[in-house]
This record gives sequence, C-alpha cells and structure tokens, in this order.
Amino acid sequence: MYSVMKYKESYWDKYLERSQRIQDWLTRICAIFSAGSIVSWSIWPQIPLVWSFIVIIVQAIQVILPKLHYQSHISALKYMIPSLKDLVYKMECVWRRIDGLSAEEINKLMDNYWQDYYKLYNQYIGATYCPNNGKCDKKAETARACYFLSLYGVDAEAASKNA
Repeated sequence: MYSVMKYKESYWDKYLERSQRIQDWLTRICAIFSAGSIVSWSIWPQIPLVWSFIVIIVQAIQVILPKLHYQSHISALKYMIPSLKDLVYKMECVWRRIDGLSAEEINKLMDNYWQDYYKLYNQYIGATYCPNNGKCDKKAETARACYFLSLYGVDAEAASKNA
C-alpha cells in the first residue's frame, strides 16, 4: 500500500509537471506568434490579410487556452499534491514501525489511508478528466523504485508485499 501511494504521489507530480509544460509551451508559442505577426505586419504591409489571419488565430487560441483541460489539472493538482505528500509521509512513519503492528491494525490503517486518498482524489480531481499518461506512468514507476531502493534498500515490489 505504501508503495502504491508513493507511486500515486510520483505520478501526480509528473502529471502536474507535464501539464504545466504544455500550458507554458502553448502560452509562449501564442505570444511569439502574436508579437511576430504584428511586427511582420509593420515590416511587410503588402500582405495584411496573412498577418491579420495569424493574429486572429492566435487570439482565438488564447481565448480557448484557459478552457483546456490542462488548466483545470494544474489548479487541482497544485492543491492535491501537498495533501497527498502529507498522507504518504504518515504512511512512511507507520512503515518504519510496521513490524510491531498486528495484521488487524495494518488492515485498519490501510483502509483509513485508502479512504483518505479517495477523499483527496474526489475533492480535487473528482469529475475532472485526467487521461492516463504512459510517460508519466513510467517516470513515476522509476521514481518509486529509486525511492525504495535508496531509502530502504529494497525494490518497490518487495515494499508493496510488506505493507
């Protein structure tokens, strides 16, 4: 369970990074094309139709940009990730003393952690469409494996069997 939550934390981190990169890229491209077409219009006034068409397209994209799903992902994940990190930290504290807990106590803790995760998910993501991303998945899997190997000297699969 701890391993799975660590994966989810890493996945949402990577997903936020990706969404922010896409948002930044689109914003920069729009700014460059908008400014470039206005400057080009003043330098080459012979083809105003081309420059005005480019400005119209860029302005339309900038109007649509806040409505793209990346914007809602960024907003939701900026609030969800810190709470998820807190949850994973609580799990890490329990992980360190897991040998002293009974199976019943472990099961109760696992149920509580899953409930906490689903509350976070429903509160921040809810009905927001977040498609699964293969690149984020691979990066999160690698981050999780590195985390468990560096901190505990075990691979993530061994960690998931113990918690």
